[in-house]
Amino acid sequence: MKLSARLAAVAELVPRGSRVIDVGTDHGYLPVYLAEHGLADAIFASDVNRGPLNQARKSAVAAGVSDKITFTLADGLPETVSGEVDTVVIAGMGGETIAGIVERAPWLRERDALLVLQPQTKVQELWETLRANGYATFEVRLVKDAGRIYVIMLARSAASGAVNAPVLELLVKRRDELLGEYLDDMTARATRIRKSLLRTGDIEEARRYEAALNYYDGIRNMMGVGEKVTTVNDVFAAMNEYAPVETKLGFDNVGLLVGRGAAEVTRVLVALDVTSAVIAEAKELGAQVIVSHHPIIFTEKTVTDATINGRKLLALGEAGVAAICMHTNLDAAVGGVNDALACAAGLNSVTLLDEEGTWNGAPYSLGRIGILEQPATLAEYLPKLKLGLGAEGLRYYDAGRQVRKVGLVSGSGGDRFETAVRQGCDTFLSGDLKYDLFLDAAELGVNVIDGGHFCTENLVVPVVAKYLRERFAGVEVRISTVHTVVPSFYVG
Repeated sequence: MKLSARLAAVAELVPRGSRVIDVGTDHGYLPVYLAEHGLADAIFASDVNRGPLNQARKSAVAAGVSDKITFTLADGLPETVSGEVDTVVIAGMGGETIAGIVERAPWLRERDALLVLQPQTKVQELWETLRANGYATFEVRLVKDAGRIYVIMLARSAASGAVNAPVLELLVKRRDELLGEYLDDMTARATRIRKSLLRTGDIEEARRYEAALNYYDGIRNMMGVGEKVTTVNDVFAAMNEYAPVETKLGFDNVGLLVGRGAAEVTRVLVALDVTSAVIAEAKELGAQVIVSHHPIIFTEKTVTDATINGRKLLALGEAGVAAICMHTNLDAAVGGVNDALACAAGLNSVTLLDEEGTWNGAPYSLGRIGILEQPATLAEYLPKLKLGLGAEGLRYYDAGRQVRKVGLVSGSGGDRFETAVRQGCDTFLSGDLKYDLFLDAAELGVNVIDGGHFCTENLVVPVVAKYLRERFAGVEVRISTVHTVVPSFYVG
């Protein structure tokens, strides 16, 4: 019997010569393996369903070891084996299910049975249940199987003298080689859940996950995991947590668009666009990756020096600089482009302009609606907005209404103007607005402000840079100094 990496790691932790029961044996792979190799003095296989138990019997017969295994139909740990076993294996179930099985069998603690537990989920909850029921988790290992990392826990009665310790701290002590990757997985999951909770307004629960993220950082510091090499893939994974690619619009092209994912990163350059000047800047700084808002690849079918974009793509490849581009997904992200624009516009009580879709159960949108707490005339509001955007000038239409409820879409969002009007906005802010929209605004009596494409979006660049600095303490993150707004205003 050949075991998967997961079950092989479980089998390795079963003491030689033990009397062991495999609870939830399914196909009986573990009992058959132990019997084939003479690794246990007595072997029991139990399952709550007849089908899996019969399948386990067939596996044993096929391997010629059916006489070495006792098969038991039972829900959890049967009382009948309480005096027969000293080792209990429960693998491949959810942590809550395992916890329930252990709680219903107090004789395990009384007999000081060794528990070899491999939960699929709820590792922390299982650890807490074990501690509450008088067990000490004294060893933890990680195993990777088919791309997923699993936790295996060893526990026994605390009265035995075994010293209980938290799962991650035991892994630090063991210096488990998979700990860094496991922490990355847990950090990514906790970050996704926290952002989803913030979207739905569950602040208290979001704080719990924020505390977990801080704890993971502390574990990294304990082991020095935070000093591991950062790769282009790591930077992309962090940006994908911030602005999931699944939330992009259908026409868009986002993600790691150029470069080698495994390349080491010590310096990142953040810019709104990947221009030739930005590429040269990255090369001069020694940056291995550019993180931009606008994609460098949209429709290219060839990459040659005959086109402007082709020359830029060749320059990136020749310089060994990767490009990660997060476009409409960063527009929609919590804390993304449009939230940065709402902040610069001095708005509060910010909500979604509309619902583009849902991700992890929470709606997302490219636009926002915000409230100006101190309503102002457009003439009073424009100088403050110009300063907030860092713009040379603003195109506008003044409908004679006070600015209070503002609908906004960063970049080129004129197609959302009617949505903002339907939502009762008195003012609409975006960029690249067409002449016809100004005519419509005059007909409808709505204030309109064109802040320019660059100035309504470049606001996110320092936000992204701050986020990456917090995520990668050992990586230098720079903001482009050569990429600025291109159009200028002439006022005669």
